[in-house]
Amino acid sequence: MNKPLIPRAEFATLLEDAKKSDDAKAKLWFEISGRILRDWNGVSYKFLDKLTTGQSAVVACAEFHRGAAYDFLTSICESEIPARTLRACELIGAAEYVDLLRQIESVFPGRKFPEYAEDMLVALRKQPDGYFDEAADKFVTGKTMKQPLRDYIFAYITAHPEDFSTAS
Repeated sequence: MNKPLIPRAEFATLLEDAKKSDDAKAKLWFEISGRILRDWNGVSYKFLDKLTTGQSAVVACAEFHRGAAYDFLTSICESEIPARTLRACELIGAAEYVDLLRQIESVFPGRKFPEYAEDMLVALRKQPDGYFDEAADKFVTGKTMKQPLRDYIFAYITAHPEDFSTAS
């Protein structure tokens, strides 16, 4: 399912602006995600399965990014978004973010993102102080990464405009 999102003229303007500043890249990314999420029921992310893989990737990355910026530990626990974000980063070619997410995933029981808070506590106790804060900082700011996630997202959106804009 391809959900028409942004009228072509508005998309073109957002895209041109995004070429000029990092803040405008983030604005484009979160505008696309926000429009998709307008129809979200707030409970399950299963609706992402009905979108194109690119649309789903943009939303998953945006939701995880928002969560990581606010409360990283909660964002990786009891949600399907971390695993979806891992697949999204693979799709958009953000290999260093794939590596980071796999590294984080590997500290949990079963080497999978936790479904339950108890699994988070087990991992939290085994990691050095600041481990998850450092991971969150890398993910959100792009510190020590080749480029921030917004740049990978922008490159993907630019390469696949048909997924994000309407015909008129």
